[in-house]
Amino acid sequence: MTEHATGTRGIAIALIGYLMLVVLQLIAYFLTNVLVLLAQALEMLSDTLISTLLLLAVFYSRRPADEFHMLGHGRAQNVAALSQVRKVILCFLRKSVAWRFTSWMLL
Repeated sequence: MTEHATGTRGIAIALIGYLMLVVLQLIAYFLTNVLVLLAQALEMLSDTLISTLLLLAVFYSRRPADEFHMLGHGRAQNVAALSQVRKVILCFLRKSVAWRFTSWMLL
C-alpha cells in the first residue's frame, strides 16, 4: 500500500469513528437528557469537520502541477494542519479564559 493510500485510509477510519461516536452520543442524550452528552457530541462533530477538511486536503494535494501551481498542490496539507492547530489553540484559550472568570467562585 502506498504512503498516500495509508494516510487517506487512516483519516477515513477516524472520520467514520467520529461519526459513529456522534450518533451514539446523540442517542444517549435523547434517552437520558444528560446535557454533557449533547456537549460532547457537538465537540465530536467539530472534530468530524476538521477530519473532513484534512481528508479533502489530502485529495487536493495529490493534484498534479498546473500553470499556476508549478510545484503541485502539496502545501494544501500544511494549510489543513494549521487549521487543526488553530482549533486546539482556540479551545485552550477559551478554557483558560473561562477558568479565570470562574475561579474566583471557588474561593
